[in-house]
Amino acid sequence: MDEEIPQVQISEMRSSEMKICDLKELLTRPNLHTSVSFIILLALLHMLLRRLLCIIRLRHPRMQPTTFHPTHILTLRPPEKAFRSLDRKTLDIDSRYQHVRPLATGCEGEARLYKDLHSGDLVVIKTFFWTTRQMVIPESLDINPPSAPSKWWLGPFVGSGKSTWSKHKWGKWPVEIPATLLYSRGEVEKERYITALDYFFLEGGQFRGGGWRLVTPFFERGTVEDLAGLIRHLDMRPEVLDELFRGRFAGCHDDVKPDNIFLSRQNSWVLSDLGNLRHFSHPYHSQKPFRSDPRLADTHRALKSYMTFLREASGCRRWFDSEFYRKRTPWSRLYWDWCGDMVPAEEFNVAGLADEWRTEEVEGKVEVMREEMKAWTEGMGQRPRWWRGGSNGCIGSGDSKKGGGGESVRSVEERSERAELAIERMIDVELCCVSVRCMRLLEMMILK
Repeated sequence: MDEEIPQVQISEMRSSEMKICDLKELLTRPNLHTSVSFIILLALLHMLLRRLLCIIRLRHPRMQPTTFHPTHILTLRPPEKAFRSLDRKTLDIDSRYQHVRPLATGCEGEARLYKDLHSGDLVVIKTFFWTTRQMVIPESLDINPPSAPSKWWLGPFVGSGKSTWSKHKWGKWPVEIPATLLYSRGEVEKERYITALDYFFLEGGQFRGGGWRLVTPFFERGTVEDLAGLIRHLDMRPEVLDELFRGRFAGCHDDVKPDNIFLSRQNSWVLSDLGNLRHFSHPYHSQKPFRSDPRLADTHRALKSYMTFLREASGCRRWFDSEFYRKRTPWSRLYWDWCGDMVPAEEFNVAGLADEWRTEEVEGKVEVMREEMKAWTEGMGQRPRWWRGGSNGCIGSGDSKKGGGGESVRSVEERSERAELAIERMIDVELCCVSVRCMRLLEMMILK
């Protein structure tokens, strides 16, 4: 008969087996501290890689600052208050600007809508990312930061306004600020390009909302893109649009595009986003296709913007693209003829076909149309009769086709009558076309 194992020995054996199992589980279970450390290491490597890529990007010729003439620098006006503070909860700036809502975010910064409590007007305040093209602040402005808090370990760096610490923190500003100041004359309604109402530096680090800010007017009527989206519902053919707009078309500043052209209260075109303004000998121009004359690139962008406007406003992109590449219509030959000649904007004079005398008459009708659209979108009125909803019928063919909303498109004759009605109600030559006055903008905005 086998000898029985004592109960004490059995309990000891079970205890040792449990310890061995716990040891195996501990070895196979992932270490929490190791996982957290690995995640932190990956995050640090990601931040370092992004920083390295940004540094490489800043060394690209495109990011080199613009060289302004000394006489232009002397004309820059100092800010009303160079340094302001930001309320991180409400995003209000001092007791001057009250935050309303965000507007848009781009590759160089973001824009927010504020209310100027001094004037009561709505303004746009633009925030610049640290990767934006920057240049050293000219000493002629004499902008010095306030005294920094006294801390013994910051003694060698913090002190006077021109200390090393403060100079590293705020001594550079985005190129768009001096470029906008250079072409601002203080009369917002008479400007042909964006006006700088104010500019200042927000105290605080980059991750606390600090940095330079640029204050510009808020254009309630939107951009040319918004206007094209409205005209799209009016069945206007490219031929009709071209007859009205060709006489006012001209070349404009660098980086011209429909969403950089705003509509003022006076029905004039206002150019914005001067952050890409560059002088003739800028290193970036040597890498472009039109390196022989940078003005050719400006004219090319203006032509593409004009064609984009016609394409969006005509109502049928597919038919527009087909006619554009066939090069048989006057508006398509406008682009292809320039590609063959390639002359600057001041030499590229386009014969006008528009009726100038209709401008004042149509302005009132355009304003009524905008009010109808505003009342409808705000729920204060009925849908305008001219609104076609999601329909996007194609124009240019006598065949009956289906629009974007599935509705049948009327014949060309009926569309012509509707186009004439749309001209009487909507088309504002001064509003819809690039003004002849913009023909001189190229010479004004590219520095000698």
